[in-house]
Amino acid sequence: MKKKVSIIIPVYNISEYIEECVKSLWNQTYNQLEIILINDGSTDNSGNICDELASKDKRIISVHKKNVGISEARNAGIDLASGEYLFFLDGDDYLENNTIEVLVRILEKNKADISAILKVGHSRITDEVIIGSSETMLYHLLNIPEVEMWGKLYKKKLFDNIRFPIGKKHEDLYILPTVIFGAEKIVVYHKGLYNYRVREDSIMGKLRNGDIKELVECCLFGIQNIKKISKNREYVLEIQK
Repeated sequence: MKKKVSIIIPVYNISEYIEECVKSLWNQTYNQLEIILINDGSTDNSGNICDELASKDKRIISVHKKNVGISEARNAGIDLASGEYLFFLDGDDYLENNTIEVLVRILEKNKADISAILKVGHSRITDEVIIGSSETMLYHLLNIPEVEMWGKLYKKKLFDNIRFPIGKKHEDLYILPTVIFGAEKIVVYHKGLYNYRVREDSIMGKLRNGDIKELVECCLFGIQNIKKISKNREYVLEIQK
């Protein structure tokens, strides 16, 4: 029997994109899905679109919250999720039709705790499959680099005691090392199956325009935190680099 994948989608003022995002889930070749839309206090028509989409598909849960930020929206999705696996999807992005099927297949085939693919257009697309321990694969993901929470399938149990940090930008980098170190085995398929959209008003869009202060703070946090999750001194030094 297929295991359920809970897909968590924060939504904030993306009325022109959210329908395309959800339609890419309707087109998935893997259909055992739970789609959780967390409307994070949108001031445009995004909330109404979420409700309309939910009325068309019983797999969709539409939740409305006051504007609390992407971390709290994702945390609310984790709390609601009933699937064995979790997948984070930004509401302005969309997936290739076989993305979820591929992630489930390589995770289960390799008895891994996390499986990952690359974004479309990534410079490291080779169709290569790389499997390793948490230490090996954190180093690999940092080097590619592919350090976003999206584009990866997680066993839900990895989040039993982990939540996204409130009030932080670049929240993915804050928790990804800790999540990875909770896994015994990780598999990465160098295939581009996640369509990532960079907008000028997004966090990454602002970063491209020179807003790097909070990214520097995040990296400094990571440099300090890695010493808490690994006792291998040589490995810690390599990761800090």
